[in-house]
Amino acid sequence: MTTTYTTKWDETFTITTRTGKYDDTNPNDTISRVIEAHDEDGELASALYADLETGQIMQVETREENRGEGIATALVQYACDTGIDLYHSPEEHRTEKGNDFARRCDFIDEIDPDLAYQPA
Repeated sequence: MTTTYTTKWDETFTITTRTGKYDDTNPNDTISRVIEAHDEDGELASALYADLETGQIMQVETREENRGEGIATALVQYACDTGIDLYHSPEEHRTEKGNDFARRCDFIDEIDPDLAYQPA
């Protein structure tokens, strides 16, 4: 399913989902669910990577010129609207920016700690 998100500045982004690796150069990287927003020129503006089995959000990236426009939040809303389960990482695994994102996306839960990815 594809949808669009329009910012308050009337910029429109197309949101889609696929599976893929966060780091194609890392042979140990697992396949993730990737939810992406592309601008009107087809350029990637924001991407969210989540564990395929648990739905744990592992990484969210938005290009600098689009930060603060609600695009990453729109990716999470897209997941909710299309029946994709997503969960925030445990607070102790998040960066300060990750904590800010979790506060903005307080409409999804934090993953059960027993199911969460445990960094080595």
